[in-house]
Formats: sequence, structure tokens, C-alpha cells
Amino acid sequence: MGQTPVMVLSILYMGSSFVYIVIEAMSVRRKKGVSVIFFVRVTYLLIYGIVPAIVHTHFYMTGETASIISYTPGGITQLYYLYILSAIGYFALNAGYAMIIKRKSGADRPVSRPGGPMSAGSVRTLMIAAFITLVIGFASFYLWSRAYGFPFGILKYANLLRSGNVPVQNPWSFLKYFSTAMLFSSFMFFAVFLQRDVKVNKAAVFALFAFSGFWSVIYLLANDGRMSFVYFFLVFVLYRIIHRRTQKKGVFFKIVVWLGVSFVAMALADWIMVFLRNGQGAKTGVFSLDVLRILRSELDFTILSGQTALSALARGLAGGRLFTDVISGFLAFLPSGFRPDGISTLSAYNSALIGMGPGETPTDFISMCVFDMGIAGVFVLSAAFGFLLRRVENYFAGRRGNGYYDMLFVITSLYLARFVCYADPANFVHATFFLVIGIVIISFLNLFNSNKKYKTVHVYLKNLQNHSV
Repeated sequence: MGQTPVMVLSILYMGSSFVYIVIEAMSVRRKKGVSVIFFVRVTYLLIYGIVPAIVHTHFYMTGETASIISYTPGGITQLYYLYILSAIGYFALNAGYAMIIKRKSGADRPVSRPGGPMSAGSVRTLMIAAFITLVIGFASFYLWSRAYGFPFGILKYANLLRSGNVPVQNPWSFLKYFSTAMLFSSFMFFAVFLQRDVKVNKAAVFALFAFSGFWSVIYLLANDGRMSFVYFFLVFVLYRIIHRRTQKKGVFFKIVVWLGVSFVAMALADWIMVFLRNGQGAKTGVFSLDVLRILRSELDFTILSGQTALSALARGLAGGRLFTDVISGFLAFLPSGFRPDGISTLSAYNSALIGMGPGETPTDFISMCVFDMGIAGVFVLSAAFGFLLRRVENYFAGRRGNGYYDMLFVITSLYLARFVCYADPANFVHATFFLVIGIVIISFLNLFNSNKKYKTVHVYLKNLQNHSV
């Protein structure tokens, strides 16, 4: 078949990338700000535009690939099918997002309760929640990482921890995901530090933020999470832009610039992990800004998983996993021995089909659609995802401007965008567990405060009644 089909495929992805960028720029300009779907579509642009263009162009120019992507005649045919499915998925996503367009959109809704400045009580609640999650997260990380070498010995096991093939028996392994509570702590301390509504001890808050942020980074590095490191980094940057912006001009440009900077951060994370693991930097022993290489090696699994899904569909091994994947999401924290027979994560199933042996190879969104519902899944699940994004936007519509809800908006947007790249329900549950912990703690604190206020009012009314008698 020659190399010409690969070159044409690269050009198609480059063209799609350009179209996606133009659409997004026009959307931000029309809405005068960014929305949840902005982050999702930018990630879509990366995964189904920029990365395939880089990977296929690299193969066309060098004949090399960092993964076992097939460039045989049959493999190239699959790659063209994946391009078509990604384009269909993009338009289905937007169609689902527009399904409730007749309702008042988030961008048009007035800012109402509970948006606006944070009260002294809200700031105090955030501080308490941030401290509680810091204690839970750090204690969990300490107990979990001792088996591998606390504090930095665990970094040598990063690749194994990521793949799930750790040769060390750890009785505290179930605490791994509770360690992520430190991430929530970092985010909330940062929000409190930047807010100007209530006077706080900035030095103390910053010290707690620095402590929780440092150990959060160690946790992310220990799990070999370059992309997780990027998302962690972006939360702070985007919160700083979005919370202070009040729909100012130039927000799109700033976000695009910082998205570019985030790739440099990913390169830095790659170098740090290799340096701490081996005592030298990646390849050269010095910091390398070979972002294209890192993007290829980090994200080309999305192409491989797509080919695997199409091959499995042709053999009758894909197209009906929807129920299984939903169940695996609910059972995400149970050890494999306690799960019902036949219930495996989508990433583990994908890895087995690829022939990678035990462990997990992530699946992207289009691959998940094919695994779960076949070709129809690209239409149905993409539209459903777009519908969900609009519902999430409507939730935040009247709450923007408040430091806590702005932080939740950024976190939610980024981790929904992450689902485009890592579309496994179990993986999503693991990745967002820190958010669940934090929200549950804040909800309990608010409930406690409400009950306390209710009791105070009840006592006051009772005393008033006694005095009147």
C-alpha cells in the first residue's frame, strides 16, 4: 500500500485539528467565556486531531512507532475507520449538547444563589474540609507507600504501580485511592489563599497548600501519571484565570497559552520521574523538551486501543460491554478477588486483547463506545456525553463567582475532559475519588452547621416564649 495512505491520514487529522480550533475559538467568542464543553472539545482536539497527526506523520517520515500500532494494509483501513468514527463522535457530542438548547443556557442565566463572594462561614468550612482531607490523604499515603519505601523509594515502582503488576505484597493497598484526598486539600487551600472576601492568615494557608501540594505531586509521580500531573497543574492555573476573569476578554488566549505550558510541565514530569527513578534524566541526563516524543509515547495508546476495539468487534468480542463496564465502575474499589466472575475493567479487557498480559491498557472514548455498543455506541454514547455536559453546565450556571464553586467547576470540567482520553468507568471513579471524599466531607460540615444554627434558633425561640409567659 505504500506510505501515501499514511500521509493522507496525517493531512486529514491536521485538517480536522484546524476545523476544531476554529469552531472552539468562535464558540468562546460567542459565549464570551469558557464552558465545560470547551475543555472536553479541546481534549477531543488533542486526542483525535493533534496526537494522531503527530503519530502518523512520525511514522510516515521515519517508519517508526512507539507502540504496536498496525500499519499493515488492514491496519491502515482500521485507522481510516477510526478517523471517520472520531469525526462522527465529535458531531454527535455537539448534537447531544444542543439537545436542551431551548432551556435557558448557563451563559445566559443570571448569577444567583449560592454564587457571589464567600462568607466567613464558607471559608471556615473550606479550611476545615481541606485540613481533614489533608490528614486523611497524608496518613493513607504514608501507610500505603511504606511497603514500597516511604517517602521516595516508591517512585522506583511507578511503572509497575501504573500497570497494576507490583511484585510487593501490601496489606494497605486499599488506601491508595484515599491518598488522593491530598489533591482536594491542595485545591481548597489554594482557593482559600486567593479569595479576598474574608481575612485569613495567608502565611498559614500557603504553608498548608505547599505541604499538601508537595505530597500530592509525589503521589502522582509514584503512579507514573504524567497526564495526571498535567491536570493537577492545570487546575491551579485555570482556576486563577477563570475565578478572576468575570468574562474578561483574552481568557481564550490565556487558556490556550497555559495549555501549551502544560505540555512543558508534562515534559518536566517525565524528566523528574526518570531522574528520581534512575538517578539520571531522560536519555541525555538533562531536561529535554521533546514534547512530541512524550505525546507519542504517552497518548498513542488511544490509536492502538481503537484498532483493538475494531478488531474485537469484527471477531464478536466487542459491542456488548456496556452493562459490564457500568458494574465495574460501581465495584471499582473492590479487590479483584471480591468481584463477580466475568466483571473486569475495560482497561484490563483491552490489555488482554492486545496481548499485554496482566495489567491495564487505557481506552479512549471512541474505543469505549465501540467496546460497549459497537459502531452505534459512537452515536449514542457521544450524544449522551454531550447531554450530560450541558446538564453539568446548567448546574454551575447560578453558582459561578463563588470561590468554592469556581474550583469545583474547573475540577469537574478537567476531569470530564480527561474521560475523552481515559474512558473507563472504573478508571474515572478512581481518578475522581478525591472529589467524592471532599464533597462528602463538606456536605457533612454544612449539615452540621445547619443543625447547629437550627438548634440555636430553636433555643432562642423557646427562651423568648418562656419570657413572654
